[in-house]
Amino acid sequence: MPTLTRKPMPRSAIALIVLWNLVIGGILVTVLVRQQAWGFLVVFVVGAATCATVMVLRRRSIAPRQTTSTSGSPLALAVPVLSGEPDRRWVGSGSFPGWFGTMEASTPLAVLEVFGRALRLRVRPRLVGRMFGMEALVANDTDVEEVFAAFRVARIGIGFRPRNGPTYYLWTSQRDDVLSTLESLGFPVTWQPRKRDRRS
Repeated sequence: MPTLTRKPMPRSAIALIVLWNLVIGGILVTVLVRQQAWGFLVVFVVGAATCATVMVLRRRSIAPRQTTSTSGSPLALAVPVLSGEPDRRWVGSGSFPGWFGTMEASTPLAVLEVFGRALRLRVRPRLVGRMFGMEALVANDTDVEEVFAAFRVARIGIGFRPRNGPTYYLWTSQRDDVLSTLESLGFPVTWQPRKRDRRS
C-alpha cells in the first residue's frame, strides 16, 4: 500500500508569511517605539523570533519522501479527475491537516463537493489553503476507509478517513444529508456519532 506523506512548506508560502509578518511587525514596532513601550517591544521581538524558529524546524521535520510500492518502485497515486460543476455542494467550517498540525477553517471557508462518484473537501479561497499547507481531499469511494458522523463541542459534522492519511472534518448542520448522499454513492458510511479524535 502506498503511504501518503505531507509535503514540506513551499518557499513561496514561507516568503508570503514572512512578508506579511514584516509588514504587521513593522507597524507594531513603530507604534511601540513611539510610545516607548520597551517591555512590550522586547516581548514582541522574542515572540517573533520564536515563531520563526518553529516554522523553520517544522519545515525541516517534514522532509519530502517519494511514494513507493511494496516492491520499492515509484508508485503513482490515482487521483480522481474532477471537471465541470459539482452535483452537490455543502459549505461549513472544517478541520484540515496543515503545516502546523490540524488547522481550522471557519465558516464558510470549508467546502465539500460531489462530482459523480468522487468528492472533494477543500478550503476556499485556495490562497488561504496554500499559505498554511491545507491541501484538499480528493477521493472516490475506494480511496476512503470511512466516512463517519462526528461531533465536537457545540458542533456536528462529518469525518473523512482516507486509507493512507490523516482525517479531515467538515462541520455542518447538514450532516445527515451529506452522509445519506455519500452512502448512496457507495462510500463506507458510519452513522454512529463519534467524538473528533484530535490526534488524527
